[in-house]
Amino acid sequence: MDEEGLKAVGGAAVVLFWREGIFAGECKDFKKATEMMLAGSEYCWEMLHSGPWKEVDDIWRETYAVFILKLVEYRQHAERTSSTPLDNLKLVDKALMMVPRVSRPPLHKLARAIHASLLKGLELKEEKWGSQNQTSSFVRENEITRVHLPSLFEFECIMKADKPVVITGLVQDWPAFKKWKSLTYIRKVCGFRSVPVEVGNSYLDSKWSQKIMTVNEFIDQYILSTQKIGYLAQHELFEQIPEFSRDVLIPDYCALGDSEDGSVRLNAWFGPKGTVSPLHYDPEHNLLSQVVGKKKIRLFSHKDTPYLYPHSTQMLTNTSQVDVESPDSRKFPNFKNAKELTCTLGAGETLYIPPGYWHQIRSLSESFSVSFWFGGASAPQKVAEKRVQDGPGGGQDL
Repeated sequence: MDEEGLKAVGGAAVVLFWREGIFAGECKDFKKATEMMLAGSEYCWEMLHSGPWKEVDDIWRETYAVFILKLVEYRQHAERTSSTPLDNLKLVDKALMMVPRVSRPPLHKLARAIHASLLKGLELKEEKWGSQNQTSSFVRENEITRVHLPSLFEFECIMKADKPVVITGLVQDWPAFKKWKSLTYIRKVCGFRSVPVEVGNSYLDSKWSQKIMTVNEFIDQYILSTQKIGYLAQHELFEQIPEFSRDVLIPDYCALGDSEDGSVRLNAWFGPKGTVSPLHYDPEHNLLSQVVGKKKIRLFSHKDTPYLYPHSTQMLTNTSQVDVESPDSRKFPNFKNAKELTCTLGAGETLYIPPGYWHQIRSLSESFSVSFWFGGASAPQKVAEKRVQDGPGGGQDL
């Protein structure tokens, strides 16, 4: 606990909560200790939401993690408490979603222990996915080139060509390719863990929202049920639950990016049939690996940006206003000039998407994908060069 650092950012009250909580814990007064740690964590939570995320001092994230660790510890020691192990695990997961990487190891250890205790004595019946197709033997479009395990030199040439390519043979050796076919396995690894879920067809939908729920709840409500759309999308699941990351192998191709630190960002995309990611572009190289199920992807070059009518609002400048599945020719007359590429990505296949390449994705079955984002600093420049303000689709919301 950095008491001096907290005082410097106006956190004297938090320091007081901490001292009183620790003292009460040493005196075995776990009721008061719990109250103090809860008060301190709530104070930190408010500070974490006091302004733009990037502007919040990291000391509040680190302090929040420390308070949550002590709060759960004292709850476990208290003789009378209304909190359950699942309540405590939800708190730990909330902290894991909020705090910096340096603060995560003790939270990971605590989360594993609580999850194991919740699994103890449970008999889980074997569950398979529903309608998704594990094989790749379906009709595909021919527009996108397909290659089998290119060498590093060959992949570097693919990157320089600045065009999407489907790579086969990359995922089949992952433990995930076999293990994730079983929903029971996923429940055992992370069923009681809390994750953020997007509710609605896409983030452009007026009824779209987000909520936190356990993976078990998500599977029951959205994977095994065909009535509603919920999507565990663009979530750093493998950072939150390291045990899950052992099932995935980071492709060697990711070492060819142009970032200085060589970092690779992994995201999970887990959802039912019918989830949609609207037409947008990402600033980095993207390897989208399909582990379970299949998706249809529509792609457009950054050269087509003038025809794609990007939103002008800051939060959505990388997203098109056009519904590519049902384009409105009156509102977006020049969309017809854009050249579309398509592919159906099956289980075991990976799509390389260059930086700045526009893409829209629809799941054709229940689906679990992993994306690898790695060094690509040129995408915003590429798109900006083509975002001609006085040209067609020049960034004005219509």
